[in-house]
Amino acid sequence: MDVYIIENGQDFSSYFPKLKQSAKNNNNYIIGLDIEMCIKSSDCSGYWCLNPVSPLPCLIQLSTSTVCLLIRLTKFNKYLPSILIKLLTSDGWIKFGVGIEHDLKILSINYNLGHCGGGIELKNLANLAGIKTPNLSYLYSLFYPSLNIPTKTLSNWYATNLTEFQLKYATYDAYMSYKLGISFTNPMINLLKTKQKDNVTLIFHNNNYNNDNDEDDENDDNIKNNEIIEINNNNTNNLFIDYENITNLNNKNNINNNYIGRLNEISQRLSINPPQFVKLNNSIILKWNNKSIIEKNLSTDIKLMIIKQKLAKQLYNDHNL
Repeated sequence: MDVYIIENGQDFSSYFPKLKQSAKNNNNYIIGLDIEMCIKSSDCSGYWCLNPVSPLPCLIQLSTSTVCLLIRLTKFNKYLPSILIKLLTSDGWIKFGVGIEHDLKILSINYNLGHCGGGIELKNLANLAGIKTPNLSYLYSLFYPSLNIPTKTLSNWYATNLTEFQLKYATYDAYMSYKLGISFTNPMINLLKTKQKDNVTLIFHNNNYNNDNDEDDENDDNIKNNEIIEINNNNTNNLFIDYENITNLNNKNNINNNYIGRLNEISQRLSINPPQFVKLNNSIILKWNNKSIIEKNLSTDIKLMIIKQKLAKQLYNDHNL
């Protein structure tokens, strides 16, 4: 692993790209995060913090499997690099850690960062598994029992120079947080990836739709009131699909332009099921009276109700209704 000791903004600018490249994961970045602190006292005044409140952060450790940055806050003059602030506050930077909620809160208070997002508390996941001692070293030993982990001792983290042991210990903390986070979350991520394939979106419409014009802006509000449910396409064999049921179509002027309404009227006369719309991937299918029609390659710029009225009109005209 490459470990870089950061003591000023120039150091951070030089080595941050290495961390960023190593942390890249699709549209996000993933790192392990830990901090080392001291209790505010006459010897540890927190002069390096913008708003010193005990406990005082002395060191931030950021790690992937190949790169670790040890950021010595005591060498900075109260203000953090803007890129580091963005990393700490952004939800796009996923930060694994044990006690990370507390760590981010301490950083926020001492540097007036506001909300620090993206933290995933590994201790909470361990609690769900019933682990009674969810500290970092114990959790790591469950996954990597052969690794010799430095034992934690009281250290002077605001010292002018850190010892080799301190640097090794700090590196391991962030590295273990990263490795544990990956081990904890990879099974869940892989499961979600399999579940999002071939999904079916079923749209259950309310019964209060009243359409004066196919392109009327009021359609947006009607569409928002519809209930949308997504299910996996592989598990639909026994699914009962509800149907669109539009009842408030007494106005004859509306019915003249409402082909879904016409199909509903015919359904009532023939005592058959009303039209059924199923959205599958990037297509929408209209099924009615043993007939079906599909619109493929849906554009996000076109209102859904316009597409549905188009399908209903085509089905109505094609069968000379």
